Amino acid sequence: MESGLQKGEWDESKPEELKAKAYDSYSEAYLEAGLAELPQEDIDKVIKVVDRMDMIDFKVLKESLEVERELIKQEKHGRSWDTGVTGAKYLALTIEEVGEVAKTVFESIPVLPPVRWKA
Repeated sequence: MESGLQKGEWDESKPEELKAKAYDSYSEAYLEAGLAELPQEDIDKVIKVVDRMDMIDFKVLKESLEVERELIKQEKHGRSWDTGVTGAKYLALTIEEVGEVAKTVFESIPVLPPVRWKA
C-alpha cells in the first residue's frame, strides 16, 4: 500500500476507495510475505492478531478464503485445514458479539410508518 501511495497509484483523498483496495490486497500481501511457509504455530499467532469483529465484513472473509485457496493450490492441504480450524475457533463470535452485530444491523434499518390497508 505504501508504495502505491508514494507512486500516486492510490488516492488518499478517497478513503472508501483506499479501504477497498487495502482489503483487496490483504491475501496477496500475506502470501508474498511468506505466510504459507511459516510453521503452523506462527500462522496461529497471525490469526489471533485479527480483530474478531472485522471478520463479519465480507471483504475480510473473502481475503481469508483467498489465502486458504492458495494454500490448497500449493498442495498444503493439511496446513489449509489447520489454519481454517484455528481461524474458526478463534474468530467465532460470542453470543454477546452476535447480539451487538444484530443490534447494529437493526439500528441501521430505517423505521417505516405503519401501513394502513383499506378494505
